[in-house]
Amino acid sequence: MEELEFEESGIGTLRGKIGLILGPLLFIFILLSPISFPNGEAKRVFAIFLWIVVWWICEPIPLSATALLGPILASIFQVIEIREIFSPFADSIIFLFMGSFFIAKGLQRSGVDKRISGVFLSNRTLSRNPFLLFLSMSLLCSFLSMWLSNSAVTAIFYPIALAVLNAFPSAIKKKLAPAILLMIAYSASLGGIGTPVGTPPNLIGIAMLEKFANIKISFFEWMVFAFPLYLSGFFIFAFYLKISIKFPRSMETVFSKKERQPFTKDQIRAISIFFLTVVLWIVPGIIFFVTSNPHTKKIVSTTFNESVVAMFGGILFFLIPSGSNSKKTLLSWKDVETIDWGTLILFGGGLSMGNLIFKTGLAKFFGENFLNLFGKPSPMLFTFLSIMVSVALTEFISNTAAANIIIPIIISIAQSANVPILPPVLGATIACSLAFMLPVSTPPNAIVYGSKMITIPEMIKRGITLDVIMIVLTFAFLSAFKM
Repeated sequence: MEELEFEESGIGTLRGKIGLILGPLLFIFILLSPISFPNGEAKRVFAIFLWIVVWWICEPIPLSATALLGPILASIFQVIEIREIFSPFADSIIFLFMGSFFIAKGLQRSGVDKRISGVFLSNRTLSRNPFLLFLSMSLLCSFLSMWLSNSAVTAIFYPIALAVLNAFPSAIKKKLAPAILLMIAYSASLGGIGTPVGTPPNLIGIAMLEKFANIKISFFEWMVFAFPLYLSGFFIFAFYLKISIKFPRSMETVFSKKERQPFTKDQIRAISIFFLTVVLWIVPGIIFFVTSNPHTKKIVSTTFNESVVAMFGGILFFLIPSGSNSKKTLLSWKDVETIDWGTLILFGGGLSMGNLIFKTGLAKFFGENFLNLFGKPSPMLFTFLSIMVSVALTEFISNTAAANIIIPIIISIAQSANVPILPPVLGATIACSLAFMLPVSTPPNAIVYGSKMITIPEMIKRGITLDVIMIVLTFAFLSAFKM
């Protein structure tokens, strides 16, 4: 999962000042222009859409506040019924992410994340082999980011990486620092691809496919496709770093035996809840593979709905008592007050804007005009272009905003061109997490860049390499799965 706001934004920045003025100007220009639209509502929605896109890119105000602006303007200009405008804020996908927030906070509150990293990295063999330590640390980082915030996981492993680097002489430290620190950041972003709850674009893509294309992707189905993709990209990039950088053969042990402490009662209970939730997420997909009975499928999909399971797992943290203090539970509401609730608002705003685009006929208008300009694209070319455009967009703006902008357009074009919808949308959804080139692309990049051990050219060089690897792999996986 990923936190959304960056410090390098706001009304005080040049980008923010430009966007603050440009958004409303484009809105007024479209409303007053003689451009032909299917109807007046579609024209007003397009004007609102441009305003929202500009503010999502330039960030004069927080992204979640901009997400609320769209429904507000749609209500003022009476585009559709107010109930329809705001109903996406109660979409089940939002509760799936809310439940996963509770679970992630419960794991962090009990110290599970740090305890796992301590146990894993205190291994004597790993702590004396620089490359194996680097590889295991990055792999664990990516695994945790499948379930926890990418930013939080990076913040955990960043000081550990610095401790590893400080075990080397200064000359070797200077040589290894960019690769090790960047791999930590990149691993956090790559891990988010592996599960639906790993990063916001995954859930946005899943929700929009179901809402606007009537295509349902279960938790298990996502992992069958995305987990091997993430793992392949991780090991290929790690191998690239291995052959491009000469790692020392050995070093002094970095971690002491005190890291090998037993798990506390709270941590055991938190891990048990986590594994129960994961099992309940995955089991329905397995059942669907072994049965074709529609009645059974309906019961299972309703009873074990991903959103219901996520909320059930989250609520358990509020119910199960703490092992250290029986008067308290594993999680209190005070603990979750710090959750990034703006993410849920951004989800709702993005789904609402997508709903407006399709309800008013603007989506069909997008698709038809694309076909008039460029002709009907081949399915594979369209998928490849969707991946490339999404990668380019997400390098400069929030991956959540990028997904909200690009996915409705891709669905509308695919529907108008009568080409398969799933490959380009899945490609774009994955691509929205491939932000590796710049510090402002994603919070993990910004965190490691703050070490002052990484230059912009170095980040761009490594980032482009990983982008190419993941673009090729994503396109290859989509082609092989014949989606």
